[in-house]
Amino acid sequence: MENLKEQIDCCKDCNLHKLTYNIKDVSKGTGKLHGWAVNPKNVKAFFIGMNPSWNRFPNLELAFGGYNYDKGTGVGFVKLLESLGVIDKCYVTNLVKCSTTDNKITEAQTKACLKHLTAEIKEYNPKVLVCMGNDAYNNVNLKFDKPTIKIWHPNYIFSYNRTKLKEYESQIMDIFEICN
Repeated sequence: MENLKEQIDCCKDCNLHKLTYNIKDVSKGTGKLHGWAVNPKNVKAFFIGMNPSWNRFPNLELAFGGYNYDKGTGVGFVKLLESLGVIDKCYVTNLVKCSTTDNKITEAQTKACLKHLTAEIKEYNPKVLVCMGNDAYNNVNLKFDKPTIKIWHPNYIFSYNRTKLKEYESQIMDIFEICN
């Protein structure tokens, strides 16, 4: 996985590598953010977002925003996975590894990053790919020989409150039923 991390950090296959916040170090809260897994050996489900938010918090450690487990969409998502007892079976990543200026991705950016996602999937061999939102789903569905499911992005739950948390919890538990 270290080799893949280095490849992503050094990637210049699209124009996003030129943006200031994609050049800096992730450990300082900026730059490219790749996936994380609590226990890589137990990964059953890949949760795939579109790309890291361009307005990320300082010291970003979570794929969907937040730091030190005290605020942000990423925090709510992590706490939900913990409360459901599935966090050690998850890998969270993004289709496009760099932030964009407008939080939208292009076909060229997607094509440039698809090799990184492919390498992540090969490394962890999940049973199911869980695309969070339409953009991720439309770009991942049918590209891999894995079941692919679409669910709401955590922003819909934890930032915009567009749906009920219980319904979201049920969606996630259904995913892990498929994995067993």
